[in-house]
Amino acid sequence: MLYCTDCGTVIENEDELSEYKERGEFWGSGYTEVSKVCPKCKSSAIVVLTKKCDCCGEYVIGAYVTTMDGKSYCENCYMEGDVNYEYGY
Repeated sequence: MLYCTDCGTVIENEDELSEYKERGEFWGSGYTEVSKVCPKCKSSAIVVLTKKCDCCGEYVIGAYVTTMDGKSYCENCYMEGDVNYEYGY
């Protein structure tokens, strides 16, 4: 699973990435550089999603919490609170 940090597109596998070719000249010789980019916005800001939420099973894209027992939860499966705020202190 891949994720574009610029446009938020989730890409199933590397085969779905587009190719971007840059041609130029360096010290009198021509070159072509090929790189993989997002198919939607053509950005190269692609990251690999490796962590899955232990509650819903989805890949974690944003913030997550890891508890003392080693389980990780995505931002949709946990709720952050403040004890002082709840009691008006």
